[in-house]
Amino acid sequence: MAMQARMTPAAIIGNSGKQPGSEIEKINAVIIKAGKAGCTAAEVVEACGANEGLIRSHFNTLHSKGLLVKLNRGRYAVAKSATNGDDFNAPEVGEYDANTQLVERWEQVEANIRTLEAARRSEAAQLREEYGALITKGRHFIAYQSESGVAFAPSKFIGYIDNDIATHRNLRSNGRNGRETSKALKRILGGAPEADESAEKAYLNFCGTLGTPDEHARKYWITDKVIQTSAVHELNLPDWTPPPEITSTITRKIRDTATTKRLKSLYDYKCMVCGIRLGLSGGKGYAECGHIRPIGGPQPGPDEPENILVLCPNHHVMLDAGLLGIDPGTLKIRLAPRAEPADLIQTRLRLCKGHTLRREHLEYHQQEIFNRQ
Repeated sequence: MAMQARMTPAAIIGNSGKQPGSEIEKINAVIIKAGKAGCTAAEVVEACGANEGLIRSHFNTLHSKGLLVKLNRGRYAVAKSATNGDDFNAPEVGEYDANTQLVERWEQVEANIRTLEAARRSEAAQLREEYGALITKGRHFIAYQSESGVAFAPSKFIGYIDNDIATHRNLRSNGRNGRETSKALKRILGGAPEADESAEKAYLNFCGTLGTPDEHARKYWITDKVIQTSAVHELNLPDWTPPPEITSTITRKIRDTATTKRLKSLYDYKCMVCGIRLGLSGGKGYAECGHIRPIGGPQPGPDEPENILVLCPNHHVMLDAGLLGIDPGTLKIRLAPRAEPADLIQTRLRLCKGHTLRREHLEYHQQEIFNRQ
């Protein structure tokens, strides 16, 4: 009987690479050379000059396949399962993975965000699928500015030091959840996350290609990198102190949350355009308050009930984009030519007793926003 050839760690891990001489091949060579001591993404960058995002994505992929073991301080080593009997003295999968600790510094949070971004752009379908599940099932998020726009990092992932997809899967199976991570992030950011309509709207848009978000209330920490982008605007933000090495000047509109809460309650969280009430768990309703005349921009409107509509997320977006207009005299609802007629249910804006709108704000929206579409 012929003996079965044994595969070395280099051969097994090498099977996950691309063509010889590629960046993946170079990364694999560094991992193998590091042996049981392991290596970090930064050490691989220094050794072969590969892209850090690609390195983190590759670490994620090999770890999820059981070919790498995560040590401490972001180090990865070839797992015993990858040696196939080769005398490599490698650790077992899971030997170190349970030792994950909570983050203590902003730099540790940033490292986890880079790992998330690597998973988001990974060629491995399983990693992208698990990334999508993390985003759509989360409750507390840090919003940050990525290369492709505003993105969201769930506290239950970024709250553990040097986390990755495979390690997080093990943590989840051991009953760990986001409560302890939110407390750790609160200490770092100097405040608790808060519900925010603009951030929620950006989050729902972000989830468009990832799947349907779970039906529960979400809260956000907003970083200075998001505040300074036009993708999310007029945010009602918690105050927090950015990392010591970052200084920035931030100007933002402070919204009257008491007024918006009162209006939502008056309309029982039903959209004034379509009449739909979005229900959350526990019988709670969800609606957003949109300004007819934006409170930001060159001719800002006031943050007062006469300039506010209670809307569902879809019609809030349409109002801001000028796809939906309201006749100042009759309150009839109008749609821009490129809007879908199916989006409209009522023909006239529904006003509750005790809530009036100022004609000048409706005229401004019609002339400066709706008529320009």
